[in-house]
Amino acid sequence: MPHGEYGKRLKLKNLKNMKYRKLGRSDLKISSIGFGAWAIVGDATWGHQDEEDAVNAVKTAFDEGITFFDTAEMYGNGLSEKLLAKALNNVRDKVVLATKVKSTNLVYDGVLKACDQSLYNLATDYIDLYQIHWPSREIPFEESISALEYLKTKGKIRYYGVSNFGPIDLQNFLNCGGKPVSNQVAYNLLFRAVEFELVPIMLKENI
Repeated sequence: MPHGEYGKRLKLKNLKNMKYRKLGRSDLKISSIGFGAWAIVGDATWGHQDEEDAVNAVKTAFDEGITFFDTAEMYGNGLSEKLLAKALNNVRDKVVLATKVKSTNLVYDGVLKACDQSLYNLATDYIDLYQIHWPSREIPFEESISALEYLKTKGKIRYYGVSNFGPIDLQNFLNCGGKPVSNQVAYNLLFRAVEFELVPIMLKENI
């Protein structure tokens, strides 16, 4: 596809009719369609990605009404975060940035250090939604929660959430005092397992 045609085609979809909603019990207002920024870095899963095309895709998404952008420190070892910063640095106050800390960094100091690195990569002084990427089987939830709550008091993150937490992990996280506003899991027309045990917990807790 010729350079620039990707954005032109998206504009034909008229995403300006985007709907927005509040995320859980937070005051974050997000677009109902989000932009997942794993693929833009290019890796063994996605193949080569051109950096200019990646940045243009992010900018086009914003131009068409998408305000929620999700990434992780694992995506390209920070490159995804840096590409989002490059694309969105002049509209920071108009977007909701979400990133994730990997499970090997969930010790107290590890969470703080990872957050500072993500802040640097994203070229911002706060993260709207900071998520635990995967639950750890070795690091107590209480330790991670303590670090996340500390980051909130310092204004480095506005809210925190979890990702890939099943019903047992999520309930244990809650029992340990965690207050996640979201849980990012696979859910689509063909993959609906979360409806049986996980969704009821999330509805009850307004997650």
